[in-house]
Amino acid sequence: MRVEMNLDVQHCHDDIGTKIAEFKQDSEKMNDLNLFLDSVLEEAQQNAEIKLQSKLDEERPKNGE
Repeated sequence: MRVEMNLDVQHCHDDIGTKIAEFKQDSEKMNDLNLFLDSVLEEAQQNAEIKLQSKLDEERPKNGE
């Protein structure tokens, strides 16, 4: 059994480009995206600070040592 597939990659690429352009023109969607990215970056910064503090705590000499 032979299966043939016709993938029009250029058509998909054009469609994605159009959708991206439309998305960028929607100020509400862009605002939602910015809020989401801000929350992701804030959480990443908090996690990095916690990890750094834990590492510093591990490296600090303990009392009595």
